Amino acid sequence: MSDLGKLAAAAVLGTLLALTVRKQTPDLALVGVLAAGTLLFSAALQYLEVVAAFCRDLVGLSGLHDRVTGPLFRAVGICILIHGAASLCRDNAESALAAKLELCGSAACIVLLLPLLSELLQLITRML
Repeated sequence: MSDLGKLAAAAVLGTLLALTVRKQTPDLALVGVLAAGTLLFSAALQYLEVVAAFCRDLVGLSGLHDRVTGPLFRAVGICILIHGAASLCRDNAESALAAKLELCGSAACIVLLLPLLSELLQLITRML
């Protein structure tokens, strides 16, 4: 069975465990879902490491400076982390908390990218 097949099986088993046990012991259902989610998240991180290595190679070939690419990669990392955490909150009926977390993540990305925006505006004014 391929890796993705095993991950899909883990997700289905975690879901079935939660559905079966939730009425009697909701705490055990949550533990099962969290265990399956942790397994899936760690697998996603492995795939994302391959993508990050490719992006690092691409940046090296392009000659872009770290001042440009660093904030972009950090913003993408924040987005992935916040999306996963917000999904976990929504899965546990905490949609208000998920919305506030997404707001914090958006604000953090904007603050992180402000220097890049400033540099872009300076470049545009020099070109004009």
